[in-house]
Amino acid sequence: MSVLSLTSETFDTDGCFDSSTNFTFTPAVAGTYFLYGHLRTTSGSAFNNLSARIFKNGSTAIALGDTNNDGENGINVCSTVMLDADDTAVFKCYQTSGGNIDL
Repeated sequence: MSVLSLTSETFDTDGCFDSSTNFTFTPAVAGTYFLYGHLRTTSGSAFNNLSARIFKNGSTAIALGDTNNDGENGINVCSTVMLDADDTAVFKCYQTSGGNIDL
């Protein structure tokens, strides 16, 4: 799986998302968080698999989404999760088109 280079944000009132280096969310305040990710490819071609995951601290998958891509090139993942102030969350994807695709 590859980490998505999410370089823009809709809002980040506390500056908790790193949109330039690691592309991770670190809450800075412990609590319950709702994490959501949407992935859409620009490929009009069908391919076997499109997967999206949100990982806590780099290794524990807390949100999973898989689709057998038949030209419907989008997927959503979300989770409500308890995070400590120094936990991280990262959005990753995997695809089996046989080449690079634009997201």
